[in-house]
Amino acid sequence: MDETAPEIISGFLREHAALRQRVAMLESAEAEVTIQHAALVELHNTLEEQVVLASELQQELTECRQELTEQAAAQQAVEAERRQYQTLFDLAPDGYLVTNVAGVIHDANPTAIRLLGLPREYLVGTPLTSFIAPEALYDFHALLHALCNAQSPEQPWTSSFHPPHRQPFIGELTVAVRQEVPPHGRWYYWLLRDITARVEAEAALRQALAEHESLEREAQHAAHFALLGRLAAGLSHEIRNPLGAVVLYVDLLEEELHRPSSDGPEAIVQALAELKTNLARVDNLVQDYLSLVRVTAIERRPQDLGVTVQTWATEWQELAAASGVMLCLDDVACLGSVALHEPTLRRALLNLVQNAVEAMPRGGTLTLAGQRRATHVTLQVQDTGDGISAEQLRRIFEPLYTTKPGGTGLGLYIVQEIVAGHGGQVTVESVEGQGTIFTLTFPVTADPS
Repeated sequence: MDETAPEIISGFLREHAALRQRVAMLESAEAEVTIQHAALVELHNTLEEQVVLASELQQELTECRQELTEQAAAQQAVEAERRQYQTLFDLAPDGYLVTNVAGVIHDANPTAIRLLGLPREYLVGTPLTSFIAPEALYDFHALLHALCNAQSPEQPWTSSFHPPHRQPFIGELTVAVRQEVPPHGRWYYWLLRDITARVEAEAALRQALAEHESLEREAQHAAHFALLGRLAAGLSHEIRNPLGAVVLYVDLLEEELHRPSSDGPEAIVQALAELKTNLARVDNLVQDYLSLVRVTAIERRPQDLGVTVQTWATEWQELAAASGVMLCLDDVACLGSVALHEPTLRRALLNLVQNAVEAMPRGGTLTLAGQRRATHVTLQVQDTGDGISAEQLRRIFEPLYTTKPGGTGLGLYIVQEIVAGHGGQVTVESVEGQGTIFTLTFPVTADPS
């Protein structure tokens, strides 16, 4: 073996040991790197979590800033609204008061301060009752009691107010109740208005209206009596004609009594017939006038209008038949109850029936037709006569207007006044050559017990 071999082997061994040491060092370094890598990975994960948390915190911070901005805007809006309402409260033309449940004043606007006549520092803490007239205190305490029981008044409360340093006035109070969270409790908000001028104006208006109505009544009475005077003058003129005829026929009867003639019995019969005719005419005129005078003071009572009209129609059948007129009834049986004064209403209908018969000298049909509604009934008097011209129709209800030879002009005027006295109205329709319809309308009333 070469002498250098041991050295070589020794060198190899040293190198081998060095290599093993190097490998051990490398393996140690690799383990450290692995540990560092794991630490780096864990650090990376931690950093990612911190980034997520930072993002979430940033979002929460943004939301908080937005909420704070919105809250600030809302607070500004509330403050602006409060200032607006405070301005309205201060500048309102009506008085505003805030009191507790006992009526003690907590706040007042300038108008209320002016109305009650005390500075605000003296007004606050003063009971509202200190300014109310003594005769109204009981009613005001009743109002407070009702408010305590949650019973708000439906209408404003009106009373006389007696401020200490100004003239009394008539005030109108409107109240609203507000329940606040304790410890503030329950408050009453009052609107106080000085309505003295309005009340005085209303009183003056009522007095003026009363005076006006009184003057109107006096004027109506004067016009009524003036009309009665005209009618009386016309009536006296109309009565003279039949009375003159009565006197004439009485003289003829007296002459026949003293100097009988050969045709005496016939003359007597004719004279008596004329006397009856003219006396009936006088009676008819007097009854018309009396009906007109009494119409404003008639006393009505509920009656079955249908039954009443049927009774009258039975009496008028002979009158119609004597002129060749057929009297018919159409739906009058179920007219129901109407408040009426039988004699005067009969007079009105009889006038219409007589006019209708006279309008049909060659005969025809006279119909009494009825109709019942919820609030009123109608009764129509229809004829098939010659009708009335448009010019005459416009004046037909005027007093003393007539187109009949020897007519008084009272008949249709009396009809109108009697129907008006029954709370109704009368209208007329007519077509020349076809006939005329008078319609009487009456309010319904409770059935008679």
